[in-house]
Amino acid sequence: MTKDGFVKHDKRSVSRYYLNVSDNVETKIVQDDEEILLYELYEPYTAVEITIEYISLIKQLTGG
Repeated sequence: MTKDGFVKHDKRSVSRYYLNVSDNVETKIVQDDEEILLYELYEPYTAVEITIEYISLIKQLTGG
């Protein structure tokens, strides 16, 4: 966790996160220039599980 309250993910870290969404702390996912505002998608204090999956480009393109 950074000093400003962010949790950073890299390939060596955990592949599953559990968190409670809150509009009080504006829970969100930031990737490059994109922000997914979880606090707008879920009711306050909803428990959310986020998993990280690495899918090859071929599978992404073919849907398999």
